[in-house]
Amino acid sequence: PPASVPAAHAPALKHEGKRFADLFTLYKAHQKWTPAHQRRMSAEAGMFTELMNDPPLDAIGVEMIHEYAGLLSQLPTDVYQAKRKYPSASLRDLIGIAARDSLPLKNKKTVSDHVARLGQAFTYGVSPAGMMRVNPADKFRRGWGKGRRKNARNDRDQFTPEELALIFSQDWFSAGAGKFDAKGSTYWRPHYFWLPVLALTTGGRLNELSQLYLDDICQSDKDSAIWYLDFNLVQPDKVDSDDDDEAVDKSLKTINSERVIPLHDLVIRAGLPEYVAALRKAGETRLFPELKRDANKGYGKPAGSWFNERLLGRQLGMARNGKKTFHSFRHTFSTAVERLEIGERVMAQILGHQRGMTQGMTRYVKDRSASELKPVVDRLSFPALDTLGCFDAKAALNAIKWAMRLKNANSRGKT
Repeated sequence: PPASVPAAHAPALKHEGKRFADLFTLYKAHQKWTPAHQRRMSAEAGMFTELMNDPPLDAIGVEMIHEYAGLLSQLPTDVYQAKRKYPSASLRDLIGIAARDSLPLKNKKTVSDHVARLGQAFTYGVSPAGMMRVNPADKFRRGWGKGRRKNARNDRDQFTPEELALIFSQDWFSAGAGKFDAKGSTYWRPHYFWLPVLALTTGGRLNELSQLYLDDICQSDKDSAIWYLDFNLVQPDKVDSDDDDEAVDKSLKTINSERVIPLHDLVIRAGLPEYVAALRKAGETRLFPELKRDANKGYGKPAGSWFNERLLGRQLGMARNGKKTFHSFRHTFSTAVERLEIGERVMAQILGHQRGMTQGMTRYVKDRSASELKPVVDRLSFPALDTLGCFDAKAALNAIKWAMRLKNANSRGKT
């Protein structure tokens, strides 16, 4: 490379003159991303391209990464909403607006996460693309806010046994349904029962569970007694929309999130298969037809608002500091699975993580079937669910009808 270009950051000669946008275009073309993850990564690349003026690859070094992080830390917390409010504003304009209007800004963790995702493109640029010598964002986490970064596993806390007992002490868990008044109306919804139960016993993420179709609750071909959840991106009926983004009815965090999880025996005893059959008979296609899809956060948004704010916060009085949320079920489940001392690859499959780091593990070793995983899942013990009652499918269908009636009434009121 020319003498003026630091050898550590110079691109390979055959790629000399290429810019970041060129690298990202190539990187994106070779990834098997879900639509939601593709949008996120494209947004990350767009911010870097705009804020740093699409720099040549040989100009991207550690100093530029820190400069970029500094600019990110001056942006509003929610750039998407800020751009909707100020549609003609550039990112640098938003920095000025945020300072002028004292808007909440991105914190160190969020900035670090932004740079980490950007760093994935740089890693690809090093190998296999051969367009960069090193990843300039590789050691950023250690240099940004040194001494303040907490271990990732502490970003969310698992629920304690006492907290689980408190959550599952709500009357609808033991009764199998919520309360109805004399007119047959109710504020209870079927997802109040099933989402916490399924999250604790399968480790499913909120949106993974909220978006389930009835076709995703399956029985094993080899053994019809084995029921399981199939987390996939198959869409039996897409959202009726001309917008491609709106038509993406399902999303998973990564491609590794596609997996099957056997249903724990207590879930079977509580009546999930019978409820699925009742929903089919009623003409429904989704496990939670009462949930309305949010264009940006999917079906999990209304469910998360109910659980995190209304149940944990207002009803149970848990501190709303970000430590205890619906995602804490996944942490609780993960810890329980780890205590079984099963193989690391099996645990990765159950949690929807990358299945090992070698080609042999990721490409040639096949995932275990639901029948093979069933004994593992049934070894898990959840004392908080000891009093779980049998789900009342008839009451649930009435609750769905009431929810739809309210939804239609609200829609008429807005027109």
